Amino acid sequence: MNFKQFDLHRHILQACSKQGFEKATPIQQKAIPEIIAGKDLMACAQTGTGKTGAFTLPLLHKLLHDTNNVQKGPKVVILSPTRELAEQILVSVRAFTKGTQLKTGMVVGGVGYGPQIKMLSKPLDVLVATPGRLIDHMGENRVDLSKVQTFVLDEADRMLDMGFVKPVETICETMPYSRQTLLFSATFSPGVERLAKRFLKDPEVIKLAQSHSEHKNITQSLFSADSREQKKALLRDLLADSSVWQAVVFIKTKHQADKIAKEIQDWGHRSASLHGDLRQSKRRRVIELMHENKVKVLVATDVAARGLDIKDLSHVINFDLPQVAEDYVHRIGRTGRAGAEGVAYSMVSRSERGLLHAIEKFTGRKIEVGEKPGPSSHAPKVQPTKKGAKAPKSFTPKFTDSAESGEEQSTKRFDKKGGFKKDGFKGNSKGGFKKDGFKGKKSSFRSNDGETLSVQASAKPSNQKKVKHHAELQALIEDPKAALESQMPKRKKPKNLPSNKKKRMGAGSSAGTPKGSAKGGKKMASRFAKSKGFKGKKAANTSGKFASKGANKNRSRGSRPSA
Repeated sequence: MNFKQFDLHRHILQACSKQGFEKATPIQQKAIPEIIAGKDLMACAQTGTGKTGAFTLPLLHKLLHDTNNVQKGPKVVILSPTRELAEQILVSVRAFTKGTQLKTGMVVGGVGYGPQIKMLSKPLDVLVATPGRLIDHMGENRVDLSKVQTFVLDEADRMLDMGFVKPVETICETMPYSRQTLLFSATFSPGVERLAKRFLKDPEVIKLAQSHSEHKNITQSLFSADSREQKKALLRDLLADSSVWQAVVFIKTKHQADKIAKEIQDWGHRSASLHGDLRQSKRRRVIELMHENKVKVLVATDVAARGLDIKDLSHVINFDLPQVAEDYVHRIGRTGRAGAEGVAYSMVSRSERGLLHAIEKFTGRKIEVGEKPGPSSHAPKVQPTKKGAKAPKSFTPKFTDSAESGEEQSTKRFDKKGGFKKDGFKGNSKGGFKKDGFKGKKSSFRSNDGETLSVQASAKPSNQKKVKHHAELQALIEDPKAALESQMPKRKKPKNLPSNKKKRMGAGSSAGTPKGSAKGGKKMASRFAKSKGFKGKKAANTSGKFASKGANKNRSRGSRPSA
């Protein structure tokens, strides 16, 4: 059905044409005529089906035909459970009121009161608000709701979940009884029906197909992950897939949202977190970055499950399953917008299987187990010790050269820093490459399956003592006499020194004690100072070193000591 068939105001039709809206969605086809007729309405429709346009277009049409455009209080109040949804509604309203005299405004939490107070003091046509901040302004008599013509309660089921029943009652009590009330909800739960009976007068009921049937264009898969570490590893592999253009990762708590967002950033993906503790300005900036494709992954709590409209969102990933089955529908509804294809992944631990059954019962659809992606480039790959050979999972080495092979060399695949060692590795114990090109000894071993594998020993193997001891035992058995002689300590021959130097060094260096060494060092320092002509005072030093104050003073003045 074309919008022109509704006989809407020409400004509305022009705005629809500029935005590319030609045909009305099912909810718009049924709701627009009833709203223009002034009837109360109770409609069941999820976000992403054109619900906002279903009440925005007819209400603006009525305001543009209203001759009494000057009044202090708002004529239309649209109540939203979250700031994100309120901002989305305001953007939609202003897109259709551009070029008209209609005044619009928004009051939500997380921002300063000053601009809102200034805005409420002027004539206003449409006010979009969240319950808490609107009641704050009502308590200070900053807003007058006595002239409200239409009251829209959007996402009524979410209002109930967030405990906004009493605030909604307080707001409704200040409005005229003759007002038109429109209630939109994703489901008709008993609580929503009680709310409708309380605030609506003989409403028209519009109930479209259940929300889960609207997600046929979204591929849903689940993955088993019993621990948070397994979930993180799985999330890393999923995000490494090239098909993920933009994704929202839903998580249970605010703290975890910040933590996971930081880890995703460390993985090399542009990420941000979105939750209730962020100020409205920061939340707005995060959503803008998503729209500008400057953020790839958004880690969010359920506060963003409704009202988040990102055109290029390709994937939704449920890191934690929602506690309420209905929230699952709203989460995955962030992708596959306007009939586009979308993908929804859910990670399920053993403790979450009950939640999974509740979701499948609510949606009437069994979620199939997805195929886990292969390990991405971040996963270390074990290199075989020999080209074309694979070491068995467990084996006992059999040495072919007992003198050069080590019991532990064959099984160790890592250096001291935890890195993988490759054939022909040249390096020291710290993992650095040696400049002199040192290559460790090669040793070979034979595994249980009879295959000979080669190991390149490091420069300083940890089992060096064991290898040496093993070689000494073998030599002792074969030739005891030669082995004992080889183990005898050999005295080093003294160097050919001049006779005068031997006399000087004999007193101190030959003593072999710290005391004698210190004494000899003092004598050497004294003789060296006299021979060089230093006049400064000697500093006593047991190590034989000395310092001269006079020499330092002369050097500072630019003079040199006399030879």
